[in-house]
Amino acid sequence: MSNFSHREEGESFNKAPGQEGRNDVGFANLKVKCLQWPEERHTKYLLSKASVAVRGSIVEDDETDEDMANDMFKGGLNQALEWVKVTFECSGVSRGLTHQLVRTRKASFSQQSLRYADLDNFNARMPTAIHEHEGLDKIDPDKYPRLYEMSRGWSLTAQEAWAMAIKLSREVYGFLADHGVPMQDARTVCPIATETYILCNYDLGEFLSLYSYRACQMFYPEMVAIMGLMKKALVEKAPWLEEHIKISCEKTSGGIELDTGIGSYQLPHKCTYQGWERVEDQCTFEWALEENRTFKSRKVAG
Repeated sequence: MSNFSHREEGESFNKAPGQEGRNDVGFANLKVKCLQWPEERHTKYLLSKASVAVRGSIVEDDETDEDMANDMFKGGLNQALEWVKVTFECSGVSRGLTHQLVRTRKASFSQQSLRYADLDNFNARMPTAIHEHEGLDKIDPDKYPRLYEMSRGWSLTAQEAWAMAIKLSREVYGFLADHGVPMQDARTVCPIATETYILCNYDLGEFLSLYSYRACQMFYPEMVAIMGLMKKALVEKAPWLEEHIKISCEKTSGGIELDTGIGSYQLPHKCTYQGWERVEDQCTFEWALEENRTFKSRKVAG
């Protein structure tokens, strides 16, 4: 067993930075920085060349056809978008989120290793739904005997129960590491809420597709938040891309016509969510209506 996977005496070189035992609520301390982005002039030149490749071009021709370059973002033979790369540095993201991020097949990732890094006093992210949950409940000793014992029979809120579980996980992690258990084994007590660090590299076409799908408000809230932060970070570096980074529904037109009582009004877009959940009361877009969806699973009631 390699020494680096054990906790060292004093300040260990594999100590993960920024771990302060914080419980971040919602999206607090969720950070994204764009490390790699496409330069407009060169990228459009490249896309312009690719757009006429099926016909052929003159090697010495350095002219850029702006219209042809912009068409690459709309469809057709747009594989040249794969030649352009974007890279994001993300910190404060939960392990629950990174489990979803790494599902993207045409992407590359470098993530903090809990097998290597010492996450003593790790930070954790409390979902907004738990933070906003109301109610104080008496603990049933028969159904929740360990929770009853830990709370000494007191009533608990959802926030208190969550924080109690995180606190215990931190202490057990520290106990195992202090007693010589390797990091790769001590990490097994870390919850999915544990905050981590990850670098995400996408080709431009894949990122646009990912954003189009995963920035939809119907998905995991932290995923929606990270998509928004990625867009913001990328647009700060490459503002010319903003018009091309859209949720799938924002690319549609011709929604249903609504009767407002004082006249009719046509919704600007269609809802493109592909899941089975109802979109009303979950998505804030005005066009998020069941009768305005392009697809509705047979699982959807009504």
